[in-house]
Amino acid sequence: MAIEGEEHNEEISFIDKDGTFGDMTGAPENVRNYVAKKGFKTLGEMTNSRIELEGMLGQQEKMVLIPEENDTEGWQKFNTRMGCPEKAEDYKYAPRDDNDPKPGESLIGLFKTYAHSKGMNQEAFQDTINFQCDAILAANKVVAQETLDQRNESQKAIRGRFNTEDEYNEFTQKGMAFAEKFKLDEDNSVMDVIERKGLAHDPEILDMMGQLSDMTKEDAIPNGGAHKVVNRDARIAEIQKDPAFTNVMHPDHYKLMSEWKEMFAPKRQEG
Repeated sequence: MAIEGEEHNEEISFIDKDGTFGDMTGAPENVRNYVAKKGFKTLGEMTNSRIELEGMLGQQEKMVLIPEENDTEGWQKFNTRMGCPEKAEDYKYAPRDDNDPKPGESLIGLFKTYAHSKGMNQEAFQDTINFQCDAILAANKVVAQETLDQRNESQKAIRGRFNTEDEYNEFTQKGMAFAEKFKLDEDNSVMDVIERKGLAHDPEILDMMGQLSDMTKEDAIPNGGAHKVVNRDARIAEIQKDPAFTNVMHPDHYKLMSEWKEMFAPKRQEG
């Protein structure tokens, strides 16, 4: 191929007329090596590669270099360029809605420290917490379903002791009334505690309260071994008001608890 012009009449033998590289033996060594190394087939390919390279060099300030493994300062700069905040405290967590679990501030603080040590950016920090919240919600659903299944099985077993649904309902209502009547102090009954614990509809709790109601109904128990008898409900109320009932250090505590247990012990069948 010949490049003609007013000042040039030099023939470049290694480039064919269509711009394809031909016999490279006549090319300068550096050109020959460069074309062979890059695998260029045409002058156009080599020219475009050079243009792209110059464009990249022009964008050098936007390039991010991967630091060496032990380059602590380099990794800090790298993480900052990738969006990691300067301090762990600068991470922000926002619940997606009211259904998300509420992590405590201490737990969020620990995760901020961990995220910062791993170079997480704000988006990765938020996404990771969202993932954990989703896992907790999914686990809660499984536990809730298992609890419901167990409750249904217990209820089915207890209902089997009664001839009709009305008998079962009457029994459970009686148990709830007993728990409401059973005062722990002036402001709280056993039923109040049961409701706060979310057990107001637990069949086993209602069954226990119903059986306790049956055991205490219109019964009389010996008072301290004497022949005098007292109403069971009245004695229960007296015991609950006695300071020894809740104070394990009181000298009469164990004596009182023995009487309490005796009242609720199953009645012996007399032959």
